[in-house]
Amino acid sequence: MIDKSKKILANFYNLDSGREPVREWLLGLDRADRRTIGKDIQKVEFGWPIGMP
Repeated sequence: MIDKSKKILANFYNLDSGREPVREWLLGLDRADRRTIGKDIQKVEFGWPIGMP
């Protein structure tokens, strides 16, 4: 179910083959790096717009 409070919906890029290279890259990172990137994506999804224009 999609959370309606999201300002921007983040999706992973899909190849025609169905692979998601960005998701695969993220899963190859260590847990701390994945968590940092996940928090940044969350800030954009729920907190848009961010800062001054």
